Amino acid sequence: MKKIIIGILALIFLGLLVLNFGFETKSKLAVDTESPSEKKTEVSKDEHKDKNIEPDSEKEEDVSQKEENYIFNDEDLNARYQELKEQNEPLVVSVLLPSYYSNDFISSLEDAFNTDTISFKRIDIEGNTTSLGTLPYFDNSDAVMISALQIQDYNDEVLPQHNLNKMLEYYMDFYNNGMTAIVLSEPNAHEHNNLENVLLEDQDYMSNNDYYFVSNVDVEADAMFNEDETTLSTQVEKQIISNIKKFLVK
Repeated sequence: MKKIIIGILALIFLGLLVLNFGFETKSKLAVDTESPSEKKTEVSKDEHKDKNIEPDSEKEEDVSQKEENYIFNDEDLNARYQELKEQNEPLVVSVLLPSYYSNDFISSLEDAFNTDTISFKRIDIEGNTTSLGTLPYFDNSDAVMISALQIQDYNDEVLPQHNLNKMLEYYMDFYNNGMTAIVLSEPNAHEHNNLENVLLEDQDYMSNNDYYFVSNVDVEADAMFNEDETTLSTQVEKQIISNIKKFLVK
């Protein structure tokens, strides 16, 4: 009888062990089945995060789009611009500059306009207003912008003999050859009263006689020249370019 009781107790004990093992297995499976759901949620969040980045990328692309619809302040130049645009040809502007304008000036000018419909082409000129010879330009130019060389005259110590009329003769030659002519007046880069007086006198004369000119007499910067002391600083050129754009287009 005692053996029977011991046998029954042993069976009960084994049964309890089986039930306990089954419960642990079920619990473990329940935990494992939750994990994929949690991982899926994390992936889903990452996907949404990536999607939120896309509109910003598209926005950057919009900012980089070229400007194709400029309106020039001069009616004749604007008509020529519209005509060339219909032919998928750029308006060509020759820019005649002395060496104290940096090598990056034209590329910075193009960046400011951000268009394929206008082409700026630099021509280097040497000499001051008392010694210039024939000035070159691109044959297909629609407009020519020429430096008034006030800084060059200061550098060459001939500022008292500054000859604006000589520059205006070139201006009229370009005009008579069917191009829009523009004088690029310069800033007071040396911050000297004599240079400033010449700039103001030139400006008054050209304004009173209906010449096209870009005024830069108000350009100021912490450093007017680069460290080499021979080329205008980036700050100065940026302001000159801004004045050119304001003069040319609306």
